Amino acid sequence: MPYPYITEAELRNKVGSALVDRVLDDDNVGPAKPAAVVQLIADGCSRVRSRLKTKLTDGQVSALESDTPPEVKRLSLKICEVELLSRYPEVWPSKDWREYEKSWRQDLDDWATGMISVEDEYSPQEASVFSEDLRGF
Repeated sequence: MPYPYITEAELRNKVGSALVDRVLDDDNVGPAKPAAVVQLIADGCSRVRSRLKTKLTDGQVSALESDTPPEVKRLSLKICEVELLSRYPEVWPSKDWREYEKSWRQDLDDWATGMISVEDEYSPQEASVFSEDLRGF
């Protein structure tokens, strides 16, 4: 998998397996299609990687794949979460996913300007925006 900053298990732990399966099962036959999960993670991680490359060398960015700082994991998970929201916004009717998208875009901008560091110790397991609205989903 390209840019493995996060795993499928970390994504499912963050947003819930039921949500991943519901949103990424285009045929409505059960679990998410493995290729769709891999693509979601690759897309999220590539967005993080492209921003990291504006501040770090290629070697430094590649090194993060085997020793991923919590801040890189946190933002990769956040981007995947927004992608899930944008594909199926009905699961979160009380909130506007575009506002949450602005939040991760601001985080990327803060990295680029040096306001936050890749090495900052934020928890990759901050509460999911889905957690309250989707209990028993």
